[in-house]
Amino acid sequence: MTSRRSFRFRLGSVGGQLRLLARASGRATSSLAASVIAGAEPKLSLGAQAAKLPPGQEFLLATTSAVREQGDEQTCCAHAVAAAMETRLVDSHGANPLALSIDPMAIFTPRPKRSLGIACEVAAGGVPDSGGVTHAATTNFLGGATIEEMIVALKEKRTPLMIELQVQGDFLNNDDPFLYRPNAPDAGAHAVCVVGYGTDAASNDPYWVIKNSFGPQWRRHGYAGILWNDPIVVPERTVHVMVEVT
Repeated sequence: MTSRRSFRFRLGSVGGQLRLLARASGRATSSLAASVIAGAEPKLSLGAQAAKLPPGQEFLLATTSAVREQGDEQTCCAHAVAAAMETRLVDSHGANPLALSIDPMAIFTPRPKRSLGIACEVAAGGVPDSGGVTHAATTNFLGGATIEEMIVALKEKRTPLMIELQVQGDFLNNDDPFLYRPNAPDAGAHAVCVVGYGTDAASNDPYWVIKNSFGPQWRRHGYAGILWNDPIVVPERTVHVMVEVT
């Protein structure tokens, strides 16, 4: 049955194991798609040509197994930044994806406001992981980004992205298809982490793969596809890059 929830409170367990990681060509990648695009494949040209993955395939950064479920609506930015930090540490620094955890509340509590910019500033000052190691994030605000810039960040530089979406009420539904096509009244802004991109097998429409904070029961194990240049969701309008995590 379709689940409709408020942005303000979402009940349920936090985290959950998402076993989506595989090893290919010496680099961790996700095995969500039937055929994974790994770091060793021939380089795609940029711009419009970068969308031309074979239908049904995805390029994905390696990330942690936990997909959290946020509580208060204001914490989505902190969740997006924590997910981006974890993804950078796993994909580029070989951190254990089943053990690494950065608490979003350690990012949100010092300056409790729904803002990707503020969350990035807090993360730059250092936040601890579950093992007590403090990590500092270096981010870059692109503002409105081009698809080419986002492809370069993800594929060439292997840096996850944090973006703000304008989502509709149907975005909250757990059991809707993986590829989000808005068809409901506006529900407001929401921040997520971008970990890759792909092309839809049926329509060949290109999309960004987002890691959300609605728990592992949401859509595809907590992930969804957001269409490029969607005029309602506008995923390229507010983009931050997780340049490095030390």
